[in-house]
Amino acid sequence: MIQNIVTVAILMSLEISTQAKRSNPLIVLARIFFKNPIVLGSMMGLFVCILHVKIPAVILTTLVFIGKPASFLALFALGLSLIVDYHPMDKKNKVDAAFLIFLKTIVHPVLGFVLGKFVFQLNSTPLIALVLMCAMPSAKNTFIFAKKYNINSNKYNQVILVTTLLTLISICVILYLPDQVIL
Repeated sequence: MIQNIVTVAILMSLEISTQAKRSNPLIVLARIFFKNPIVLGSMMGLFVCILHVKIPAVILTTLVFIGKPASFLALFALGLSLIVDYHPMDKKNKVDAAFLIFLKTIVHPVLGFVLGKFVFQLNSTPLIALVLMCAMPSAKNTFIFAKKYNINSNKYNQVILVTTLLTLISICVILYLPDQVIL
């Protein structure tokens, strides 16, 4: 739920900043809800859960059948865009990408650890799970949003690629840290 609120806020700012004429924020918000499948699907799932709607097996099976290849197709589009859309980045974009990679691979897991350990007082398995989730690579959504809003998708492709590669190392480090450090 919190992720959806953050996503809607980001999409709303992107919608407003990329439009030539300023629209009513309520119209922009409605457009985000009804034109973005990530937000729309999450909200529909939330309402179905809250209202205890029983989904017929035929519809549920169809949705599962359609949903299974979604991650593969997003990764395929991302990989294809690495080849098709690639162009060398200038120095500013390289610095931006390096900063984003640093935030995602170092700052995010450390922040997750500090908040989990000292604010939420997690221990053992929940704390390790939180840090591992924070160490995951950048989301495919960043590429999708960058492509949709024409905001330097090449830079975000590189960030996703590098954070995915670095995740292989960071997860191993997190899993092999001594118990006294993590716990």
